[in-house]
Amino acid sequence: MPTASGTVAVKSRDGKSIKIEDTWYGAFAATSLSHVNMGDSVTFDYTEKVVGANVYRNIKGAVRVVMASALTGAPPSTGGTYTSAPASSTGTSFTPPTKAGDIPIHTQRAIIRQSSLASAVNLCTKYMEIQGKKPLLTEEMVISTVLSVAKRFEAYASGDADVAEIQEELGIDPSIETGPEAS
Repeated sequence: MPTASGTVAVKSRDGKSIKIEDTWYGAFAATSLSHVNMGDSVTFDYTEKVVGANVYRNIKGAVRVVMASALTGAPPSTGGTYTSAPASSTGTSFTPPTKAGDIPIHTQRAIIRQSSLASAVNLCTKYMEIQGKKPLLTEEMVISTVLSVAKRFEAYASGDADVAEIQEELGIDPSIETGPEAS
């Protein structure tokens, strides 16, 4: 039985298929891939079935996450290769990179950013209305202000502001990597 391994480039919407490089692999049920996320390095056995001009690659057995994506979280503290027990969810969806070099953004982070940007636009609009007259601001000044406010909202909503506050209280330099992945 052949074995596939590599980094998950895309996970299907229904959670039953993953794409490694240019090849799709399917599972019978989404629960088989519920612990697998885009960016994870995985390995698994599969079978090939040719039906007409189509080749189907069916995952057999457990999909082992060799290294979890830094964007989706770290593996359990025991480290090394592990296999998660299937969960009842269909997994986490991501916005895949559109071209080489793009950094994929977790769907939840993208939602937080979109919401933060809309809230920042609303806040800046209300502020200008309260002033009673339009101040003499350039387009760049308005964009800069809105993005600055949006980034502060995002940091609060995502928990990044809390992490930064705790790091500051503990005297931890946020630019220094810590934990097992830092070595």
